[in-house]
Amino acid sequence: FFPEFWVRIFVSHTETELIAVTVQGLQFMAIGFGVVGFQAVTGGLYQALGFGKQSLILSLLRQVLFLIPAMLILSHFFGIIGVWWSFPIAEISSAIVTGIMVWHDRNRLGIGTKKSCDKKVFG
Repeated sequence: FFPEFWVRIFVSHTETELIAVTVQGLQFMAIGFGVVGFQAVTGGLYQALGFGKQSLILSLLRQVLFLIPAMLILSHFFGIIGVWWSFPIAEISSAIVTGIMVWHDRNRLGIGTKKSCDKKVFG
């Protein structure tokens, strides 16, 4: 919301080109924000349930396994626009892999099973 306002807090008003590029970058990055929560919470779920390896994989997906290669590849073909697009691509890709992992592990995690629905929460 209002990216130019937020950029102007940190950048001098005389830096019009920097403001324009940064506003555009924030708009690209915002595309992937909707799936960040799912990926972060699922990583925490795996960690809380004692599945450290899966939690580590989910933590590394977004920032290392998807973001860095996407930045290198897309910047080569599209320049600065490719760098900006790499953020939502990494977020969405890691959310897809996270969804696949949860679907694969749904029985082990107790998701959607009758057994998980029958548990009494309060005694």
